[in-house]
Amino acid sequence: MNFTTDEWIIKIPNRLNVSMQSYNILANLQHTILETDERKIILDFSNTVYVSALYMAFLGSLEVLCRKKNQKLVYRLRKDTELYHYFQSSGLYEFMRPRESFVDKNAIPFSLINMEEDSIMSYINRILDLAPVTLNPEARAFLFTNIYEIFSNSSEHSESDCGVFACGHWMQRKKKLAFSVYDMGIGIPGAIRKYKDASMSSEDALRWALKTGNSTKQLNDGVPRGIGLPNILDFINLNKGALYVLSNDIFYSYENGKEHFETFKYSIRGTMISLIIISDDEYIYELKEELQC
Repeated sequence: MNFTTDEWIIKIPNRLNVSMQSYNILANLQHTILETDERKIILDFSNTVYVSALYMAFLGSLEVLCRKKNQKLVYRLRKDTELYHYFQSSGLYEFMRPRESFVDKNAIPFSLINMEEDSIMSYINRILDLAPVTLNPEARAFLFTNIYEIFSNSSEHSESDCGVFACGHWMQRKKKLAFSVYDMGIGIPGAIRKYKDASMSSEDALRWALKTGNSTKQLNDGVPRGIGLPNILDFINLNKGALYVLSNDIFYSYENGKEHFETFKYSIRGTMISLIIISDDEYIYELKEELQC
């Protein structure tokens, strides 16, 4: 980071791949922004050649965070580069400059989600329609319901005053759909420590949240909730995709049939849930119950 009279210049690394290291960089980045009172913050992507689609929801949220702090955030990119065009096509450029649209057909556009039911349903349908993943009707309804649960939890449980952010992309050459949902609320460990057990570690809290039926909403009013993440984890296991969760200071990954927990030095606000879904045109994904018959 370079310090000038009234601005921070934060240099972004050459690549932000899907890795624990990159998630840690994002946590450090938000911490730096929260700690500084400089009027202008520049995220310098001049030497960056790649940013995963999973990170766009988080990166876009930083502009809203700075706005709430009466700061100006600038994304500095070199024009006519692939990364510059990706920032445009992702919908982040349009979010900041509503009069200009460059969103392409493969984008799940960056959005500050209107949490009205029709708005969420429309956005989830865009997610499921984008990639040619073959789902039987029951499996599609099942996946839709549980993605909806992620959005709903981000709104109802997070206690965020900044809304819910989402963004993603259909990677046609890799046959992968990648997207993230992010809120700047209390976080999963924070909510569980508040409503269930104040002594619970971040890892134990996230493990609790990943078990079917567990939900802070259920602790509050007896409503049967908490099925979203565990059921999506079942689908990801079948699909050979990946699930990543960054919440407060705990990072969770499930990929290649293996799960991993890691505690970071800096805590983020809220929770970011990221999914990678693999497209397989020759296989019909079915519910786990049907596969067991």
